[in-house]
Amino acid sequence: KEVVLAAVRQNGNALAYANNKLKSDKDTAMAAVQQNGTALPYVSKKLRQDKEVVLAAVQNNGHSLYHASSKLQSDKEIVLTAVQNNGNALLHASRELKSNREVVLAAVQKNANALQYASEKLTQNKEVVLAAVRNDGSTVRYASKALQLDRHVVLEAVQNSGSGLIYASKTLRSDKDVILAAVKNRGVALQFASSDLQADKEVALQAVQQNRNAFRYISNELKADKDVLFCH
Repeated sequence: KEVVLAAVRQNGNALAYANNKLKSDKDTAMAAVQQNGTALPYVSKKLRQDKEVVLAAVQNNGHSLYHASSKLQSDKEIVLTAVQNNGNALLHASRELKSNREVVLAAVQKNANALQYASEKLTQNKEVVLAAVRNDGSTVRYASKALQLDRHVVLEAVQNSGSGLIYASKTLRSDKDVILAAVKNRGVALQFASSDLQADKEVALQAVQQNRNAFRYISNELKADKDVLFCH
């Protein structure tokens, strides 16, 4: 046992080479998952149902939640700890906890892409979606259709990531404030703007100043404008 303990304290995944008796030994299992949460699949099935062992694993590596028992994938403390380590661990949470506002908020604040694993109900929750898009604007693609029509949400999204404009409604792609916010972040987002705003000099200047490649998306008339050409 002492030899294996010493080994797993150096490399938790060394538990894979231990005998079944030691894989069922809680002290050995704890030492392994504390060193590396990815050692959890090498722990005995019984210990993967042990809250203390699984908690230690997900504190180290949130995705270890995948190897926990279904009962512990439904345990709020375990899942919260997992998503605070890696928001995308939400993928492995129970359906009930994917609908838990506190859990999903923690997940998207850590990794905005976790919004894709939230329940449909929470992709309709403005607070949750705002937390995600403020972290990564492109995650507006996982928001409900209603929130993709919400000016406040889309503004927040494109201020963080101009590329989020692609998921905005046609109406919002014709909103000058939204387009200005998008091109200030990412000039080439101009390609998703309405033709009227691609012909707007103020918008064009902002876009080209941010990224010279945005020049290709402005109107033909503005391509001959001396101020725009100077920026380009």
